[in-house]
Amino acid sequence: MNGGTDDEKQEPVGLLVLSGRLQHDTRMAAGKGSFHLLPNGVFRAEADGRVHGDETRYFPARGVEPMWATQSGPLLVSGGRLHPAIADNG
Repeated sequence: MNGGTDDEKQEPVGLLVLSGRLQHDTRMAAGKGSFHLLPNGVFRAEADGRVHGDETRYFPARGVEPMWATQSGPLLVSGGRLHPAIADNG
């Protein structure tokens, strides 16, 4: 997955958490551009240094408050399968 996505104003499109502070909430809706190719994902780091990658739709139910997190997409591999919108030749 990418390391976050910004809009034309250089503001985050999806989830962004910096030093434990929520800067922008998750975006769950489909839309234009690669960010919105579902499933997309959340990459997060906890206070204890553990890191995780989650499919965005599962992230809110985890009930975690990460120190660092970013949302981007699409997930290139999810559940052991390549993203269906990605062609064999990339």
